[in-house]
Amino acid sequence: MNGCPNVEKNKKKKIVILGAGLAGLRLGARLSEKGFQVELHEKESFVGGLLQTIERNGFIFDLGPHIFFDEYLDYYQRLLGDDLLRLHALYGIGFDRKQIQSPINPINLIKKVSPLRSIPLVGGLASRALFGSDVSRAQSADEWVTAKFGDRANEYFFRYYIEKSTGLTSTNVSAHWCTERHRFYKEHNLWGRALKVLSRLLKRSTGAPLTLYYTKKGAQIIAEKMADGIKTGGGSIVLNSKIVEIGVDNHRVRDIQVESRDGGKRRVDADLFANTLPITTLWNLLLQNESVANTESPLNLKFRNLWLFYFFIKRPRLSDKVQIYFPEKKYVFKRIYEPKNLNPAMGAPETTGVCVEVGYTDGDAISTITEDELAARVKNEMADFYSLKPDEFLEYFSLKVPYSYPIYELGYEHELMRAATWLFNTDNIFSLGRQGLFRYDFMTNRVMESADALAEFILSGKTKMEFFKTPNAKAPFF
Repeated sequence: MNGCPNVEKNKKKKIVILGAGLAGLRLGARLSEKGFQVELHEKESFVGGLLQTIERNGFIFDLGPHIFFDEYLDYYQRLLGDDLLRLHALYGIGFDRKQIQSPINPINLIKKVSPLRSIPLVGGLASRALFGSDVSRAQSADEWVTAKFGDRANEYFFRYYIEKSTGLTSTNVSAHWCTERHRFYKEHNLWGRALKVLSRLLKRSTGAPLTLYYTKKGAQIIAEKMADGIKTGGGSIVLNSKIVEIGVDNHRVRDIQVESRDGGKRRVDADLFANTLPITTLWNLLLQNESVANTESPLNLKFRNLWLFYFFIKRPRLSDKVQIYFPEKKYVFKRIYEPKNLNPAMGAPETTGVCVEVGYTDGDAISTITEDELAARVKNEMADFYSLKPDEFLEYFSLKVPYSYPIYELGYEHELMRAATWLFNTDNIFSLGRQGLFRYDFMTNRVMESADALAEFILSGKTKMEFFKTPNAKAPFF
C-alpha cells in the first residue's frame, strides 16, 4: 500500500468487510465512493446490526435508544432529508423511587432526595472539586469512582450500575470502564456542573435538555440508506452470508469462506479485509489455521448480553425522559427508554411503549430463568417505581441481543493486546467497531469515527507502522 491511491487504482483493490452493522456500512460507504471494490458479508437477513428497528402496535422500537448527534448532522441530513427529527431531550436517573434529572444539579437533587442523602453526597463531591482527586492509581472501577466522586456517589449511582452492566462487582472491573465512560461520569459531576451553570441553577431545577436527532422511522433506516449508497457506488452487500472460516498464509489473510442459509459454501478473496464481528468470534475463526493455533490460544474475553423487554402501557406517557438509568440494586434492569419521547407521533394517544434493558452473561442466574419469570419480575419492579397498576400493563414481547457490551474484567488488557498485536502484524486485515475493538463507550459517533479513521488509513496508502506514528491515530483502535 505505497503511494496515495486514486480512484482508478482503487477500482483494482477489493476490500471485504465482515458484518454490515454501522461500522461496516460506514467504512463501505467511504471506500466505495473512492472507487474501491467493496463487498460486505452479513449473516442476518438485514443490515444495521444493533441498529435494528422493530414495529409493533404503531410503535417503533430500537435495540435501545439509538440517537444521533451534531457531529455527523450534515451526513444524516443528506441520507434522510426531512425524515430527520431535531429534539430537545431529557435524561434521568431512577433513584429512591424518584426521577432525578441527568445531568444532575444540586437543587434538583435536594428537591428530589432527602437532605440526609443529598447533602453528604454534594459535600463529598465539593470536597473533591476543591482539593482535587487522583484517579491515576486506580486499578478497578470501584477505586476510580471512589477517587473521583467519593464513597457516597459510588454507593448511590455507580457501584450497582457497573455490576448490572458487566455482571461483575465493580472491584473486579478495570478502571478503563470508567475512562471510556468518562463523558457519562462528567455528566454526573455535580460540583463541576454547578460551577458552570450556577446562575441558571438559582432560577430553575428542571434541567437542560440535550439536543439530539432521531428519525421518523427508527434508527435502522440510517443503515438502510447507507447500504443503498454502497450499492449505488458499485459495492455489494451479501445477506444471509455467515463467515465460517478465515484462511491465513504468511501473515496475510488469503480469503474467507462464507456459508449461506441453504448450506452452500464459497470462498471469497480480497486485497484487504475489515472485521466488525466480535473480536472473540474473529479470533476463533483465525485459530482454525494451524499457523495461528501453533502460536496463539483462545482469548479470555467475554461480552455482556442484553435481554430487552418491550412493554405496552395504558398511559399517555410514563415520563418526560427519553431514558432513565437505574443504579439501585433492587431493580434488575439498568435502563428504560420511552420511544414516544423521541417521536411523539407514535402509537395511540392513551398508550405508551417502553424498552427495558436487563443485562446477563451466559451461564449466570438471569440466563437460566424463563421469559415469563423475568417479565414478571420486571413488571413488579416497574410497578414499584412508576406506581403502575396490573391492568395498566397491556402486553409485552422480548428480544435477546448477544455481544452488547465488552466486559472489562481486571486483566482483560493483556488478552486484548494479544489480538491487537497479531492484527497489527498481519498487514491486510483490520478490526473496527464496538464489538470488533472490544470497546464499551462506542456508540454512534465513536463507531463512525473508527470507520472514518480506518478509511483514511486505507486511502493514505501508508503501512500500519507509518500510519500509527501520526498523532492520535491509535485512539480509535487501541
